[in-house]
Amino acid sequence: MIKIKSDYTRQIILKFEDFFKTQMYGNQIKFILNRGGKTFIFLYEDLMKFDSRIAKLLKNMQENTLELAEKALKNILKGYLREKMTDKEYFVCVTTKDEKCPLRVGFNDFRTKNLGKLLIFDGRVIYCARSELNPKEANYIQTQRITLQEIQKHTSCMTHKRNIWVMISEDMVDTVKKGQKLRLTGTLEVDLSKIKKNQGFSNFFIKANYISKL
Repeated sequence: MIKIKSDYTRQIILKFEDFFKTQMYGNQIKFILNRGGKTFIFLYEDLMKFDSRIAKLLKNMQENTLELAEKALKNILKGYLREKMTDKEYFVCVTTKDEKCPLRVGFNDFRTKNLGKLLIFDGRVIYCARSELNPKEANYIQTQRITLQEIQKHTSCMTHKRNIWVMISEDMVDTVKKGQKLRLTGTLEVDLSKIKKNQGFSNFFIKANYISKL
């Protein structure tokens, strides 16, 4: 849980509230209210049109931008639910339909310069581990490790396809199968368990924010 430390972060939250209440996303708010949903999904290009400054903050994951977006969502829901509001977790997820979206990257972009940034890429599932419960503070969060391989339009038998492992959690767990093609949003992280053993690409993994099937 983040603490609201400044007027600046409050302004970001208010901007997200205004964005979520626009006509194009009002139905998602209604779905969460009426059907008990907990995930709010928006297109990055829509946020870019609404407020490019906030969109750039989100791209670089500055000011805990996703957590501020989730705070904004909870504020909206509290306005409707009031005393009925519970401690239920709500999630804000980002995706794109724009092939030229600034968040779009290839597997060769999993480099130090993109650590901690929000990225969107396509890949094919080549491995799915069994889901497990991992401790997180006082709660146990269900997670699953999958491996994605890059999708190349033109390949030869000599072409090396790059892989990266992805940590998915919550509603994403057990929703994908080996062989599926996915579009995935997530942040690039360092796998500390491998940092002393290997150098370069194999040290990285993706902490997933959203996945969709292609």
